[in-house]
Amino acid sequence: MTKKQIIINLVEAIAPEITLIFNDNDDSYYEYGTDTISIDVSPKDDDGFLAHLEREHECDFTYDYPLVLWTVLHEVGHYYTLDDVEEDDVAQRIICATISSVTAKNNIEIQNMYYNLTSEWVATEWAISFILEIG
Repeated sequence: MTKKQIIINLVEAIAPEITLIFNDNDDSYYEYGTDTISIDVSPKDDDGFLAHLEREHECDFTYDYPLVLWTVLHEVGHYYTLDDVEEDDVAQRIICATISSVTAKNNIEIQNMYYNLTSEWVATEWAISFILEIG
């Protein structure tokens, strides 16, 4: 079974309403309006996500699971936590979007600015909870 098929099976099992799109540009995201996840099955960089997961969420099993699993679960987490988030700081999200990945890669404060956005935080917490429940 291919990595793509495993991801398809996982998402179908936990969120069959979500549409999956695969890309190869090292970018993953959840599209709220269409319940679509775009995912790169072989990301080259995590942009500090795993370090944030370990450091800020105090997840002591961060490195027990591959980045692609965390990414998929985080993006599914957006679907399941949509009602938990009233509104992110739009200005903060725009600032984060304009900062180059090269700059963000080496700057914990910039990484925290993005990953601590309410919608990002609760989606990550959902992923952690999911792993704890099935673990």
